[in-house]
Amino acid sequence: MEATSLANELAIKTLAKAERHGNPNVVADTLNKTPRYGGVNAGLEDGFFNDIDPQIEITKERPIHRLMVFLHAQGLNYSEIGRRLDKAPSYISNVLRQPWARERLAEELRDAGRDELRELLKGAATDAVHKLINLSETANSESVQLGASQAILDRFLGKPNQPLTVANVDPETLPDSELAKLINKN
Repeated sequence: MEATSLANELAIKTLAKAERHGNPNVVADTLNKTPRYGGVNAGLEDGFFNDIDPQIEITKERPIHRLMVFLHAQGLNYSEIGRRLDKAPSYISNVLRQPWARERLAEELRDAGRDELRELLKGAATDAVHKLINLSETANSESVQLGASQAILDRFLGKPNQPLTVANVDPETLPDSELAKLINKN
């Protein structure tokens, strides 16, 4: 017997058992014998390329599912996650294919990227400030010294506010000379 037919037979038995026990978290008519592309996961905003739909839909997220998503975002594969959580890799694969799991995985990866970039910039900021200080003190050109000094002040104190005046004027009430000035100004 082929491995795929064994897996399908096992999935059918698992579904039958879930139906017999009235498990509300499993939707029986979502069993697929072959992986599908472009189904429930195709419409996700941050979907993954060639995302395979789950074989069994899990309608309720549990804390262990969130842990699986977190471990997968850390770079662990299904087998490694299975060993840590004492779960079968096929179960983990199915959980991580759920639309809600895919959305959370994309969010975790996006946040991890931001955190890594933030840490990288924090480390580079000190070196950049030292370089600016060095330039402001030792550059041959006064314009470079001035630019470096301004950059230091802008980063420390912030750029100065620019005054902005906004007036609501009805063009019907303005004389023609004032309208001409406004048009020529812009």
